[in-house]
Amino acid sequence: MLHRGVLEETTVGSPQGAVISPLLSNIYLHPLDLYWEREVKATKMVRYADDLVVLCRWKPPETYMPKLRQFLARLRVTVNEDKTRMVAAQDGFDFLGVHFRKQPSRRDASKWFCYCWPSPRSMQRIRDKVKTAIGRDNRPALQEKLDRLNPILRGWSAYFGWLNSAQHFRKVDQYVTWKLRCWLQAKHQRRRRAFWKTPLAYWRKVGLYSTQGRIVHTS
Repeated sequence: MLHRGVLEETTVGSPQGAVISPLLSNIYLHPLDLYWEREVKATKMVRYADDLVVLCRWKPPETYMPKLRQFLARLRVTVNEDKTRMVAAQDGFDFLGVHFRKQPSRRDASKWFCYCWPSPRSMQRIRDKVKTAIGRDNRPALQEKLDRLNPILRGWSAYFGWLNSAQHFRKVDQYVTWKLRCWLQAKHQRRRRAFWKTPLAYWRKVGLYSTQGRIVHTS
């Protein structure tokens, strides 16, 4: 539905404004899932905890917003207006760290397809984690730094490996090796060009986890 429709995104908050754990949210909002599947069949709701998107194929999202508000009022929860927006699928949207966007197929420009990749916020988060893991402490050995980095990179690539993420994975690897080169320069007090031409094969040899080649292609 997404690649041919319009999307409506909303975030639901508790009456007291506190954050509800995913488990409690799923239990409390389960009636919403049942109601929407039974009564609003022209759309598709996708929800995780208190975050959800509504995919609208035939009618504009304004048609369904009152129904959503009314049912949520029965559950005594409210819509977070600051995080609620209505967008065309061609403009794209972020959900659970993933950016979704409807655009012409790369194989056949006459057809449209829903592509998805890590959101800008997700990319910034992985860069921040890499930066923190490497740090500025020059005393540890390279292997100690790799032991910190590898679980981060492995978990991140596993989460986004089913997406159209090849370009983003390559950027992450480039950032990681760049930070490591900077760290090695400082550690060994070498000039700027030192370590700069270290090939990717070297990093793989010393045990650095590479996100490239981790894309899972599903049929």
